[in-house]
Amino acid sequence: MDVSSLQDRLDTQRFGHSMRLHERVESTNTEAANWARDGAPEGTVVVTEFQSAGRGRHGRSWSAAPGRNVMLSVVLRPELAPDELGRITIAAGVAVANTVDAFVAPHPVAIKWPNDIIIDGRKTCGMLLETSFGQSSGPAPEAVILGIGLNVNQTDFPPELEERATSMRLSIGRTLPRSAVLVQLLQELETWYDATLAGEPVHLTYEERLERRGEQVTLRFAGTDRTVSGTVRGITPSGALRLENASGEHVLHAGEVTSRPTHVEN
Repeated sequence: MDVSSLQDRLDTQRFGHSMRLHERVESTNTEAANWARDGAPEGTVVVTEFQSAGRGRHGRSWSAAPGRNVMLSVVLRPELAPDELGRITIAAGVAVANTVDAFVAPHPVAIKWPNDIIIDGRKTCGMLLETSFGQSSGPAPEAVILGIGLNVNQTDFPPELEERATSMRLSIGRTLPRSAVLVQLLQELETWYDATLAGEPVHLTYEERLERRGEQVTLRFAGTDRTVSGTVRGITPSGALRLENASGEHVLHAGEVTSRPTHVEN
């Protein structure tokens, strides 16, 4: 991929106008955070062909084959309080799901709460939102880094992921132009990010793609044995999961959804 040719195809106001493409980095989130500290404007993008130390949620690593996928981080500078940053995750989920759907339809594309994109029941994308408070004395972080790892043309995965992971190529049976995927993704990201900052109910669009909505699930809290089971009702405007069981509706801000309920915790 070539930066100048990518930028020539963008129809955005900010996203991607400042962009760096690396052959290899440890983490695009780290590179973007460093650039943000040096004053990178909102919408700055770091793209790489390979990450040697990519990060996922709950401290997990994110690995992907070199030169086959889309791995990027975007510098954001929203005027949002820390407890409202989940709105960015909502916007990003809708943006990535729409992008994937444009290339793999009619295969069903869903969002697994909070930020995994699913094709035919298998994960094809993960996201990580990290904040940098720096020396800011205000309620909002100095910068927010949105990292996205999207499996585009990868055809094989480690044994522990084979049953749970997929790619856009595996879904439709042909290689996709990664540059076209990246251009559409940046345009969708700007559209939905601006919509959520404008106060539009983006969470309702997210809910339309929410995996297992109306179904019984178990939410497992990372690093503990604690779980809570119930029926997925949707999400709040700030991105918390709404789970209902015999004791009422629970608003949950963190955890991992699994498909098999074990017990109900009040």
